[in-house]
Amino acid sequence: MIFGIIFLCALIAAGTIYSIGLRNFPIVVAISPPDRPVRPDPLGDRGALIPISPEMLHVTSIALGIPRLTIVNGKRLAEEDWLVVKTPVGEGSVRVISIQDGFVRFKHGGETIDARLQLATDTNAASR
Repeated sequence: MIFGIIFLCALIAAGTIYSIGLRNFPIVVAISPPDRPVRPDPLGDRGALIPISPEMLHVTSIALGIPRLTIVNGKRLAEEDWLVVKTPVGEGSVRVISIQDGFVRFKHGGETIDARLQLATDTNAASR
């Protein structure tokens, strides 16, 4: 009976300490900062002003290793790398967001562009 009373008192004390602790130490929720590139745009703010379409991005190779790599417009890129694209209007820049099986996702200003992997064509077979 004495052990039961001691156990009951310990249980009440633990519950009281727990409830006081909840009131004095609120739960803190962290909010991540907005999406900012690791490296800044090589063209500055003017890189996002030039319109770029998926047809201007020629993805010829994708490697899904660690790190993921791709070849776009003849340049080897990893995720978070920048690519400068020459257009008739001027130079624009896109950032590689993700490299997936069959396509590469780019960020251009506030727009997301998906460029698909282009299959290699055999020019000799076409002329036969």
